[in-house]
Amino acid sequence: MQGIIQPLFLETWITEEDPVWSFNEILDKVDLRKFRKKDPMDRNGRPAFDYESMLKTVLFGFMDMGYISLRELERKCRQDIRYMYLMQYEKPSFMTYLYYYVDLYNPNTDIVIELPAFRITARDKDGVLLGSEDQFLSVIYPEQHFIYGFQAFSVDDMPETVEFEVLAPEDYNIKRASVMEPYQPLEVENTAVRSDKIVGEIVNPNNETLSNGVVVVLCKNSAGELVGIESTFVDDILAGGSTPFSISIYGYTDIAEIECYANRW
Repeated sequence: MQGIIQPLFLETWITEEDPVWSFNEILDKVDLRKFRKKDPMDRNGRPAFDYESMLKTVLFGFMDMGYISLRELERKCRQDIRYMYLMQYEKPSFMTYLYYYVDLYNPNTDIVIELPAFRITARDKDGVLLGSEDQFLSVIYPEQHFIYGFQAFSVDDMPETVEFEVLAPEDYNIKRASVMEPYQPLEVENTAVRSDKIVGEIVNPNNETLSNGVVVVLCKNSAGELVGIESTFVDDILAGGSTPFSISIYGYTDIAEIECYANRW
């Protein structure tokens, strides 16, 4: 007996009232091409995913979840028919993106740097540019660290080198700490790795409730090697108290240790 394979049309499985329809219809009316850079003429490596489909899927993930990590986005594209529909059946991998973390330190005793920035540049083994991006943070207080990690641009090949360059701040972003309210760094406590998430609490020792904060988690295996970087943004970090956070994780097989850092955003 010979079986017959019928194609799967995901559109028929999505209910009429699902917001993915109106979301896709609105974005189809936007010229997304003006938001992308021109492809290099000497592109090599594996074929890139469709830019418009990828952008739609990422934006829908934030609309759907409020915040979504790249690993969670990958899982959605394999298990959620709405994401599969937006990606046109393609299954992106988080390895498409360059992950990084940096530790910026302000050695000054009375200088606050607002909107500190750094530049990430990746090159292949032949020195050919794979991508470059400027990343802005919120603020670094005197004699304090700002540890930040996230995903940068997509890459076609494994970078041979990744360079980080601290950019000079604008004059108007340099402030005297002596004329500002004192600020104590945030701390992270009660962390744990669950089967599908990392949880913990942000401790805010300041007298001010912070409207936003960012948590960065460095995941290491039993050999002490870095195997992943996760992050999330948290609202309303209570003054003089603790605020819980949760980060969905996917695709890890060995998390033996985590390092968690929190900063105002």
